[in-house]
Amino acid sequence: MRRPLKLVAAMALIVVTPVTAAGVMLASYLFLPLPANLPERSAHQTAQISRVYDAAGNDIGIFKQFETSIPIAPEDVPEILKQAVIAAEDRSFYSHGGVDLRGTLRALVNDLRNQEAAQGGSTITQQLVKMISSASRARNSGSAWRCR
Repeated sequence: MRRPLKLVAAMALIVVTPVTAAGVMLASYLFLPLPANLPERSAHQTAQISRVYDAAGNDIGIFKQFETSIPIAPEDVPEILKQAVIAAEDRSFYSHGGVDLRGTLRALVNDLRNQEAAQGGSTITQQLVKMISSASRARNSGSAWRCR
């Protein structure tokens, strides 16, 4: 008699936990809107140069952080290029508020199915926030930038 009761309790827990989590995520998505404006980007950083020396003190290498990065104004980017990037990166960019719930859930299902990070589900907005926050964390941790 106890074994079926434990089985029912375990099954209820297995079903109730994901359903509750999904309900909380859906309610958060629907009722907690994202801010209308993203925070201002920090000022462009000047290039940082790292030099590598051998044991004798000879210069053997130079690494430049922004070696191929040339800042340009947004109005200098052709509209067709902006549309092409949005079409390739985030098809529903204009229809979601920064978080694409369907894309995120699709990526989660594929990642679970493949048991690895097989597909990204993040939107352009989520990628920007990740990039800004990770750069900020790297600067605040005592190192200007961390290599991956």
